[in-house]
Parts: sequence; C-alpha cells; structure tokens
Amino acid sequence: MDILPVNFKVLWFCGAWKERKEENIVLAFLHSCYRYAVLLLIYQFTIFEVIEVIRMRNRISEVTEGLFMMSTFITLCLKYANFLLRRDELSALLECLRVKMCQPRNHTERLIIEAHSRKDTTLYRRVLFANIVL
Repeated sequence: MDILPVNFKVLWFCGAWKERKEENIVLAFLHSCYRYAVLLLIYQFTIFEVIEVIRMRNRISEVTEGLFMMSTFITLCLKYANFLLRRDELSALLECLRVKMCQPRNHTERLIIEAHSRKDTTLYRRVLFANIVL
C-alpha cells in the first residue's frame, strides 16, 4: 500500500482490507473466514459487555467501567461495519489519489513526502507503544 501504509497494514491485520483480489480460491475463502471471525469476535465481546453492564447495574463503579468499555466497543463495531460496507468506495478514492496530479513532481517533493512519511510512521509507533504500555 503506497498511501497510508501503516493504517492499511492494521486494517489488513484485522481482516478488513486486502489490496488485491486473490487468484487462489482457497486463499480468498480463508481471508473471508478470517474477516468474519474477527467481526464475530468483536461483536460477541460487545454483546457480552452489554450483558455484563446489565448484570452489574446495582454496583455503580462496575457499571461505570462497563459503560466505558461498552461504548468503546459499540463504536468499534459501528466503525468496522461501516468500513466493510464502504470498502469499494474507499478503493475508488485511493485510485483517484494515485493519478499523476496527486503524485510528487520532482525530487524535492519526493524528499518532503519521504521525510513526512518517516515522521508519521515514527509518531504512530510511539503512540501505539504508549497505548500498549498504558
């Protein structure tokens, strides 16, 4: 992926994105199974979190923690479903960004893009590491 490579690598890992169609029907089937397994796990965890909030409704501290987790996972479910439903539109948008007009015109512009790309990747990795540590 030439545009936002780290972001699309994360989406690929979650099963929501693949750059090209698989020629091998077995690999395509396995990718579909993986995508729906991730989707099922996310939705299942969200449903169990809703049940947990309902079950713990008399203890305010557990309800507060549960509501935070529940709202986070409900948002994740909606974003994941929205992304899966609009994946073709995103592919069309990415193709529009690959036209000659949106590409660097000379060596200076390429250097600027490479410098910002390295900064973005480094910043992304630092934020990801900080979130993992916390």
